[in-house]
Amino acid sequence: MTTAIAKSEAQKALIEELRACLTEYRFTEAMARIELKHAIGRIVVTSQYYKKYAKGSEIDEIAEAAGIHPSDLYRCIAFAEKYPKIEVAIETLQVDKKTLTWTDVRKTLGESDLSPKRPNINKCHHVWKCQVCGLVK
Repeated sequence: MTTAIAKSEAQKALIEELRACLTEYRFTEAMARIELKHAIGRIVVTSQYYKKYAKGSEIDEIAEAAGIHPSDLYRCIAFAEKYPKIEVAIETLQVDKKTLTWTDVRKTLGESDLSPKRPNINKCHHVWKCQVCGLVK
């Protein structure tokens, strides 16, 4: 009976340690993602090439060439413009939350800050390239 109790206590301790590790990892991962998104936005906003109101195909081209989805790049830019200092953003947005997520940040960004609607909503802007022969469609 004593062995079963000891095993049970050891198992509880192990589970608690794993939960604590996962919680800390998730917090670190979420903060790193927010810091990355802010850094991407800050790089664009402080670039000599960037014009604050240059939206549409120019920003879309930059995003796609950099391997970032255009709407994600617009959100990164809006985040950096709204909160020039990442510390202020975290302090402002992390009210009553242990873990601040990118979703929490996105909810604070106004739709007017994001990419304008494309004139032809049915027109696809994706380009497909075959990995085998290199054919572009």
